[in-house]
Amino acid sequence: GGVVGSQALVFLPASIWQLSQASGILFTALMARGCLGHHLGSTRRLGVFLCIAGVVLAGLSDALEASTSLRQVMLGMSLALLSQALGAASAVAEEHLLKAASVPPMRLIAWEGAWGIALTLCVVYPAMQLLLGSPEGLVDSLAMLLNNPVLLAVQAAL
Repeated sequence: GGVVGSQALVFLPASIWQLSQASGILFTALMARGCLGHHLGSTRRLGVFLCIAGVVLAGLSDALEASTSLRQVMLGMSLALLSQALGAASAVAEEHLLKAASVPPMRLIAWEGAWGIALTLCVVYPAMQLLLGSPEGLVDSLAMLLNNPVLLAVQAAL
């Protein structure tokens, strides 16, 4: 979800993007109810509703500004919401694997990282290239990374 959320920043002001992060509460609550059987009490449902109302109002305020096109705002908000949905799915899956499947935490983190890299390289980057145009930025970045040992070492360390 983090890579998709980063792409949302291209189309949204940082303040709107930050407010859209509150939508993760809704996605997590819905997925936890559907997948894990968790139930929210009335005060928590009210809290989720208020968070979503804030996200909707923030999105509308940006859409009504004349400085950005409606298409950009819609794409940015869609990417931000998708990012939060993916993050919620990850959180619910982690809870299920830790509690029901008894997967050791360090193994779970390793698999999460491996799947994140695979999905980013095989799904997210190709999808963004289709949405945004030519892959030259990605190709140039990879060439720069592979031709500079210091840069490669820094990336490997991170």
